[in-house]
Amino acid sequence: MIVFLSQFPRIYMKNIMAKKFVVYLTTYHGNKLPKYYIGSTNKSKIESNKYYGSICSIRYKEIFKSEIKNNKDLFDVKILSYHETRIEALEEELRLQKENNAVESTEYFNESYACIDGCFGRNVVGKNNPMFNRKNEVIAVDENGKKIRVSKEEFDTNHKLSGHTSGFVSVIDKKTGLRVRMSKNNYNCHMSDYCYINVGVKHTSETKEKLSMQRKDSFIVRDWDGNKFRVNKNDERIKLGVLGHHRALRYIINDMDGNEYKTMNIMAFFKAHGIKYYRVFKQINGELITNHAPDNGKSLNGWRIKCLDEKGKYKK
Repeated sequence: MIVFLSQFPRIYMKNIMAKKFVVYLTTYHGNKLPKYYIGSTNKSKIESNKYYGSICSIRYKEIFKSEIKNNKDLFDVKILSYHETRIEALEEELRLQKENNAVESTEYFNESYACIDGCFGRNVVGKNNPMFNRKNEVIAVDENGKKIRVSKEEFDTNHKLSGHTSGFVSVIDKKTGLRVRMSKNNYNCHMSDYCYINVGVKHTSETKEKLSMQRKDSFIVRDWDGNKFRVNKNDERIKLGVLGHHRALRYIINDMDGNEYKTMNIMAFFKAHGIKYYRVFKQINGELITNHAPDNGKSLNGWRIKCLDEKGKYKK
């Protein structure tokens, strides 16, 4: 049973308020979902009274979104513990999930265990796999900028679709002077008819200084879906492997127990698991590893490592 932190001695209240991360329990009082969900997040999200969890489960995701939209009063959230770092919160989240057997229990709609590297050990066998029966489909962006899933054949023949990582651009039509939105491919084919909005615009010294401050100690990263954006170099998601360098490779890792993990930072992943990993290690194509015998640290024998992107320097 979970013990709620309903009261704290006053002497500890100041320390608690200074901690930015929490582990929480969402309770659902309806009949379309299991009763509980254990998660962790930033304290400010819970205090906003608008956050009830990030449900990625194939089985419960759409039901959860529908219930939040139409029956929000059926949910309530309680903070179970406060933590100074995201990793500490993830560790406590994982402990409580395992203690309550949350993934297997019918009382919880958790379908994966949290891990200190920010990845998850979800059961992705058969119909539980997000790509089940979708081998010939891709995610594309339509002419309105909306992400959709279509067949590879339609993507290759429909010129109005573009890859979801390439996106669209906003440009000025030179003839009409109007701002229009189009795919990058379309723009590249008709560059003489359009120009970028800021072409010819000179920034003031104040604006340049402001832009410089915004970019200081930051760089471009990408997430698992290929979306690119700028973050501070100390962003916790980088350390957790959730975000990677804009050219980072995506890895799917299966351990000896059959747990599957996703990471954008394979070095950080193995460091967190106490495993010594070498870049020259060649078995990263999904084969069963059988010849890893490090001088110190855990062995990878029995694991599988698969790189989903162009391997570059990792080629065999």
